[in-house]
Amino acid sequence: MIEPEEFLDFADKLRGSKNEIDFRNVMSRSYYAAFLLAKDKSKKINTGVNVTNAGSHEKTIFQFSKSTVPNLIRIGNYLNRLKKGRIKSDYQIDKTVTKTDSETHFSMAEIAINELNKI
Repeated sequence: MIEPEEFLDFADKLRGSKNEIDFRNVMSRSYYAAFLLAKDKSKKINTGVNVTNAGSHEKTIFQFSKSTVPNLIRIGNYLNRLKKGRIKSDYQIDKTVTKTDSETHFSMAEIAINELNKI
């Protein structure tokens, strides 16, 4: 078994690359690090939001972003932005992903994970 943060560790190893495929993988793995940790945390806390008709990604993001607790809302907003970047990196191959994109995404995931670890 692995821990969600190991996805971020793997993304960190790719950050020195100059290849777009690695930039894309940094973004994807960074998102999954934050998402998987958030999903785990959402099972242990009461966000005050109940979602039934959604997939696991949407459900987790919604539980945080629609909470009444400011730091949970902030985490939800990070997750939403990270997911949008992950979609670009994984599915929108006609759009260029730059090193700056991947670095910004990685940093945002680090912030989200740090916030999640305070819960």
